[in-house]
Amino acid sequence: MAQHDGLSAILIAKNASKTIVETLASLGFCDAIIVLDSGSQDDTVSIARALGAKVVETDWLGYGIQKQRALSFVETTWALSIDCDEVISGDLRAEILKTLQYPEFSVYRMPRLNHLCRRPVRCAGWYPDYVERLFRVGAAQFCDSLVHEALNHSCPSGTLRAPLLHYTYDSLDSAIDKLNRYSTLAAVGMGRRGRKVGSWTPPARLLYRFFSAYVLRGGWLGGLDGFTVSLLQAVEVYFKYLKALD
Repeated sequence: MAQHDGLSAILIAKNASKTIVETLASLGFCDAIIVLDSGSQDDTVSIARALGAKVVETDWLGYGIQKQRALSFVETTWALSIDCDEVISGDLRAEILKTLQYPEFSVYRMPRLNHLCRRPVRCAGWYPDYVERLFRVGAAQFCDSLVHEALNHSCPSGTLRAPLLHYTYDSLDSAIDKLNRYSTLAAVGMGRRGRKVGSWTPPARLLYRFFSAYVLRGGWLGGLDGFTVSLLQAVEVYFKYLKALD
């Protein structure tokens, strides 16, 4: 596809009607919004179209492949990847617009402020939690990971200061559901790569991850939320390796 100046936001979605309105509302500064939907059974598609997004309906092949698919529909020079449970803060919006006036890099990372039940958590590795999301089309592409996808590129990246707001878990029920799904996808990915797991690997990984998040990354500074976030990280890792044993 031919490219022109400008910025496109790309999102992958499935049954995101509860969160996508806030996400799309924060993207009004973009020249185009592309939503790649993989079989939503709620109002995600109609909401996205009503709010001006271009919606492409497709099947599901994993987070990395889906985001690369979405990227293939971009016709602008720059792309901004964002998830349906994330929101561009006002400060980040202003910083992105200013940065793109005279960009010094082809890829930019930004700090992500994660939330537990709508409360910001700034410990246990949840902040600044840098993620590379703003990039010049052609300079980077998404890896094909089933989950925890990342950008592959060979160029140096710049760093933005303002936070991307991530409403990670709206409730404890959603947290449990999400860690179950993510641990399954991660275990499948390990199997495809031929990763071998010993019988004591799951508990060892659980203990190390909890120690790392709660002690080394300051989870203890966050009170009950810090403890909960540390525990959720450890449990997800535990089940990832446990499922890889099966």
